[in-house]
Amino acid sequence: MLRLKLLVGDADAEVIGECCAAFMELDPLRGFPLVVQQLKSANEDVCVQVALALGEARHEPAFEPLKACWERHSDPSLRGVLLTAIGLLRCAKAIEFLLSLIGHSDRLTGAGAMR
Repeated sequence: MLRLKLLVGDADAEVIGECCAAFMELDPLRGFPLVVQQLKSANEDVCVQVALALGEARHEPAFEPLKACWERHSDPSLRGVLLTAIGLLRCAKAIEFLLSLIGHSDRLTGAGAMR
């Protein structure tokens, strides 16, 4: 049912986020590819919800897709949420990435990485 709901979509981004979180909890290996696809949504609210679901799952392979999403977007608030999701992973790659951003010339990026 979760797979079907993600494929069909929903007008409420929070529903998509909850489905992603549940999928990552129940079956992270099979759910991960489909959840990552949702991260590529043109709807920024969906990106936020999916990113947080991935971060909370602490599934280390989520680092690269989250980083790629961060690099793809320029909206400061979305990028801030993506940095939070990356931090939630609590893996070495994520921590290294965040530390590399602290001295960034863009103050918002550095502050987001510190948060």
